[in-house]
Amino acid sequence: MNIIKRIDTIVKDISKTTPGGNLFFDKLDSEIKKPKNIDIIVKLFEKIYRDFGLHYNLVVSGGFGDLIMFLLKRGDIKCEGSILQVSGGLTSHFTDMDKIKKVKEVIIQKKIGDINNKDFIFVDDSFYSGTTGFSIDQFLKRLGSKILKTYVVYDGNDTKSANRIALYNYYDWNVGSQRTIDELMNELDRYKDIPRDSFEERIIKGQIKSIIQLRKEINEFKSKFGGRKIDVYSRIREEFRYLKNFENFSKF
Repeated sequence: MNIIKRIDTIVKDISKTTPGGNLFFDKLDSEIKKPKNIDIIVKLFEKIYRDFGLHYNLVVSGGFGDLIMFLLKRGDIKCEGSILQVSGGLTSHFTDMDKIKKVKEVIIQKKIGDINNKDFIFVDDSFYSGTTGFSIDQFLKRLGSKILKTYVVYDGNDTKSANRIALYNYYDWNVGSQRTIDELMNELDRYKDIPRDSFEERIIKGQIKSIIQLRKEINEFKSKFGGRKIDVYSRIREEFRYLKNFENFSKF
């Protein structure tokens, strides 16, 4: 079984008993960090080497950061630039605004080399709302530095970014959250140059169940007939406006 298919199997096995939220990500993170899955992390770093070589600046956080530091020391992965490990507890896997901490405190746990005025690669096990990377980036900006690109094993966000690279994107392998017929019909209303009757029939029969699936199938139709494709991953959930409201971050 190849690595990407193995991640898919892990995700689907966890999903059978844990539909989402913090518990899902906790179980996923624990699974990724098991010794038998170290090759998954090595594969992720191979993507970094292809993009930047070995001389890049690395930032990691929390328990996953502990594992990365161990693998660096053991020689499983390599980084010839500056290395920064910061505290954990920066992640928010909730979508309810009242459950999200407004201030994410960033504390340096270990640093190797100069971390001022540097472009960093942020590596994490999973990505959902982006609060961890956002907090670290704001902290780095105080030093004249920034996160240039993010690399993760699992990406559970429904919007893709050229600056976020994942081994496994949930919405590439799954159709997304099931929506009501009315929600799907409202989404269908946005597209005028498709055979609406055919798509309506499939929605009513339950053959199309999510907005991601609907968009992908619209794109398949457009590909066959030379139409202009749509952005499958444009924002479906509301924007995380709270990201703009973080007020301060700790200095080291």
